[in-house]
Parts: sequence; C-alpha cells; structure tokens
Amino acid sequence: MMMDSSSQAALDATLANLSTRVQEVKISLTKFVKKLEEEPMAWPSALDSFFALSGQISTIMKQLKFDKTSSMQNYVFLPLHLSTMKDPDLEKTTDGRITFLHHEIVPDYLSTKLDLELEKTQKDRIDESTVLSPDSLKRMIMEHNHLVQNITEMLQKTKDSIDEQISKSEKADDSQAAETRRLFKAYIFGDGLPTVTPSRKQALLAKKAGLKYTASPAQHLYLPKAGVPLQ
Repeated sequence: MMMDSSSQAALDATLANLSTRVQEVKISLTKFVKKLEEEPMAWPSALDSFFALSGQISTIMKQLKFDKTSSMQNYVFLPLHLSTMKDPDLEKTTDGRITFLHHEIVPDYLSTKLDLELEKTQKDRIDESTVLSPDSLKRMIMEHNHLVQNITEMLQKTKDSIDEQISKSEKADDSQAAETRRLFKAYIFGDGLPTVTPSRKQALLAKKAGLKYTASPAQHLYLPKAGVPLQ
C-alpha cells in the first residue's frame, strides 16, 4: 500500500517521537538496574524509580492513543528474510543485544502474545484476585491497617522512651558540669566560702596554741550569708 506525503510525514514524526520516548525509558531502566546492582536501595527510592518508569510508559501509551498520532495498527512489521550473517544496523538499533535475525529469536521478539507458560501464570493470578469477595477484601484491608497502626504506635512509644532517656542523660550531664565548675571556683578562688575576720583568725590561732581567747561584744563574727554570730 502506497502512502501519500502527509501520511508518510505523520508516520515519520510518530516514529521519531516514540523512539525518543522509548530511549528515555531505556535510560531510566539502565539507571535503576545499575542502582540495584551497585548500591543498597531504600524502598522509598525504589518506589520513586517505579513511579518514574510508570509515568514514562503511560506517556507512550497515551501518545499511541492520541487521535492525531498516525495509527500504528495500520502497519505490520515483518522480517523480509532471516539470515545468520551479522547485521551492523540491527546490532546498533538493539544496542548490541541482537547481531543477526534468525529463526530462534524471531518468535520471541515479534510475538504479539505471551508465552503459554506466562499466559497461564497471568490467568491464575487474575483468577486468584477475583475469588475474594469485596467484603473479604475490605476485612483484609482493615486488618492490615490495624496491624500497621499497632506497629506504628509501638515504634512511637519506643522512640518517646529513648528520647526521654536521652533528655535525662543530658540534664544529668549538665548538672554534674555545673557542680564541677562550682567546686573548681571554690577551691581556686574561694568563691562561696565564708570569710574569716581578723578576730576569728586570732581565736583560731589562740585555740591552736592552747590559749584562751575572749572576744569583746563588738567583736562578734557573722557569716556573710547566714548571719549566725560566732563567739
């Protein structure tokens, strides 16, 4: 079937756009597989990669269903001949995955249906999902949410307990540090110690020498803070 120039131009534009979109998907898949192989991937990061790939594939599917897009269903891709000779163009197009087109790989790459084993597995999964009634599914979801809620509360209690222990430890450390500074000032500078007046000093020296010392009423000693008289 011969195509006019407008149809050919629309087909070329569609193929070029699809090729760009497919190339983006290939790059995303390559990066994702590289992360899986070279570094441990957290679940949130894996979900982000899946969402990115899903969005790119959805864009391709929407583009194929767009009214102004040249309908790809009107064209059939068939190999004109099979050969065991190396094809450089085919190797370049497939990024080195296929070097020649022969009878072993054509059914796999050009098949429009799943492999029989895969098709049976997919059917079994669909049947399993339809066996459960809506009430059973709702009950399972509620049980799952209840379990997740219990685990979340347990983790929160553990976190609060650990935070409380850390807070108490920090307060104890601060109290010990303040006490150490107070003792250091008292030992080096005499900060906080009662002052010994000259008359008190004479009484202490007389007592040490075995002499009797009597202070006059005017020589009562007072502690700076307590205000208790010393005779």
